[in-house]
Amino acid sequence: MSYRILNSLGLLSLVGLPFLAFWPVTAGRQIWAVGDFAAYHYPLLTISAQQWQKGRLPLWNSYMFGGTPLTAAQQAGVFYPLNILMELVLPPWRALGLSVLVHLSLTGLSVWLYLRSLQLHPVAAWLGSIVFAWGGFTMSHLGHVGILRALPWIGFCLHGFHRWVDSTRSRYLMEIGFSVALLCLSGYIQVILYSLLLLSTYFVFALRVPLQQKIPAWLAAGLGIGLSAPQLLPGVELWAAREYLRPGEGNFAAMTGYSFHPAYLATFLFPRGRSGTFAEMVGYVGVIPLMLVLLSISIRLEGQIHRLRRFFALWLLVSMLLALGRYFPPLAIFVFFTPVFGSLGVPSKHLLEFSFSAAVLSAIALDAWIHGAGIRWPAWREIRTGALAALAWAGWAWVAPHAPDIPPLRLPWASWKITGQPLFLLAVSVGLLVAWPRIENRIMRPILLAFLSGIALWDLLDFGLPIYQPGLTAPEFYETPPATVEWLRERDPLGVPYRILPFEATGHMLDRELGKALLAANYNAAYGVESVIGHDGLMLRRLFTAFKGKIPPWGYVTPDAVEDPEFRALLDQMSVGYLLVKSGHGEHLSRHYRRVAEVDGVEIYRNDSARPRLFGVALLENARAAEGKGQAFFSDPQGRLWTDPPAAKPYRIRLLEYSGDRVVAQTSFDGKGLLIHSANWTRGWRAWVDGKPAPVVPVNGFLQGVPVPSGEHYVVLEYTPVSFWLGVGVAGLSLMVLLALCGLPGLVSMGG
Repeated sequence: MSYRILNSLGLLSLVGLPFLAFWPVTAGRQIWAVGDFAAYHYPLLTISAQQWQKGRLPLWNSYMFGGTPLTAAQQAGVFYPLNILMELVLPPWRALGLSVLVHLSLTGLSVWLYLRSLQLHPVAAWLGSIVFAWGGFTMSHLGHVGILRALPWIGFCLHGFHRWVDSTRSRYLMEIGFSVALLCLSGYIQVILYSLLLLSTYFVFALRVPLQQKIPAWLAAGLGIGLSAPQLLPGVELWAAREYLRPGEGNFAAMTGYSFHPAYLATFLFPRGRSGTFAEMVGYVGVIPLMLVLLSISIRLEGQIHRLRRFFALWLLVSMLLALGRYFPPLAIFVFFTPVFGSLGVPSKHLLEFSFSAAVLSAIALDAWIHGAGIRWPAWREIRTGALAALAWAGWAWVAPHAPDIPPLRLPWASWKITGQPLFLLAVSVGLLVAWPRIENRIMRPILLAFLSGIALWDLLDFGLPIYQPGLTAPEFYETPPATVEWLRERDPLGVPYRILPFEATGHMLDRELGKALLAANYNAAYGVESVIGHDGLMLRRLFTAFKGKIPPWGYVTPDAVEDPEFRALLDQMSVGYLLVKSGHGEHLSRHYRRVAEVDGVEIYRNDSARPRLFGVALLENARAAEGKGQAFFSDPQGRLWTDPPAAKPYRIRLLEYSGDRVVAQTSFDGKGLLIHSANWTRGWRAWVDGKPAPVVPVNGFLQGVPVPSGEHYVVLEYTPVSFWLGVGVAGLSLMVLLALCGLPGLVSMGG
């Protein structure tokens, strides 16, 4: 069979496989609604889509944590081009499902293009592509849409680099630049950084290329990062100013949570041997590819392919050691004290680099095997060293402690699915690889190759598809608001409702019906209800500090928190008018709030003392005279105290416009006043009083305050971060430089 036919079949299968494997999603009959799909990503996508469709830049998220920057919440991917395109033309639930399929398709395509640029056999390139696109890492992270968006751009970037080195055509510099830009815009910072680390070392060490050829590629990659500046810079600004809170930051135990236990090495052959959170610990590449990875070490190779084999073999080892986290303390401590990287948790996400390296090595080995490459058998000294290393690893796995996030292996030898099937596939793969050199028939060889490839694909699909298939449900899950939302809309028909606070909310992420009814995690955002909690949605440190950690970035807010008077006072200030709790769990709430309804297994309590979204306070002239009167006090950065004005000095506030990131009001104070917007203070908020700039100051450390003179005034509050507009400028400059780089005479050949 000619290479042209093999190329066509390979491309067609890689591009079309996701749409066939998940055909109910392709047809729009079903959509994933489980875990992060429903409770995290869908609400963020909905917020972004609504703002794009209204012709507004999605800069601010008013729905989570009492207001938080949306652009800086990288996983929302608000400026990721494919997101914008789908959000403008499709319902959010449809865009979510299609995004998964498109990126699975692009991942297979990109790796195939990269491996073909290495001149590997089409079948070898196809095998490497399915290993990465359909391997355990990708399939277990199907629900982490930000990770899935990043994966295609690794392959496209490497393809562009190789084609640039081979041809010096300008279009491949463009491919490098735009691939890096899309990678950085994809949203999952940890995976972006790990991918950039892999790409940067590849650009420097993988190929023996003259420096003058590498420099343009390095520049193109750097300019690609610049193209992503409108989304990256707002997040960097918050991180640098320490306004962005990450749970467990500065804590070694938190950083090394979900480390890859040494015993989990067995899961590369027995992937079903562990329980718990699949999404954090899976690097299964299939039995046949695993045998090919091991085989790649001993195959005789020369030139560029030998150098690449050595590069990816080293990355295979390094990424595994990094994934071990706390089980390999010297490296974990080094990472902990490395800027930026030390703030990232879940070391097992380094299985990304492991999986990509395994995909390339399996393709290299299969290509060499197809072309009859010889094997260099290990010397006795190498066998002895390997045996000692294996024994040391086994002892290490035996004594290393397990933890709730890292459950022990379960390998019942009588189980066909857990142990029998992998051992059978191992025997088949060894048999096929041993039989190959002995078959010289031109008809039998393609049949054997197709059989081997088919088994490898079936193995990966048999393991990967069941992970998220149970989470599929009808689109009505998203399209139909919960009864609690309908109840709240009836009680607060105005455009600016009170916020809510669900209790014990994020524990119900996997119980999607209860989670939706409670408006748990981020569900509230999907239906336009503002909340004072959220789930991993870029929580601002000021809010966390004000509530003394009782409202965490994720996890429970327990009902007994309301027994604290300071906690209740903060809820009043944040305009929390309704509190939701699972039926039968409202004992603490009933002591302080009025129970008004029970809907769909959820009790709803009314906070009658909640402040409106905008309220005014007056400068306190005599603090001693106000003592013991039960007044609420508000402090500004100058240390002055403000409180509710006395009845003799009333104020009026008329809200004219409210759109989350823009608030317009008409105010009237009899004396010097402070207009408080009960949303989180952060850099980027600006104010105008009668068209003149006015300061926006943090009140009580976290609320927004605008000083207003006496009399009637027109006040505008707007979120327009300088970092975003600076990012727009950087992106524009980067684009111009990239275009100039591709057109410099004598540097590139314009024949392409």
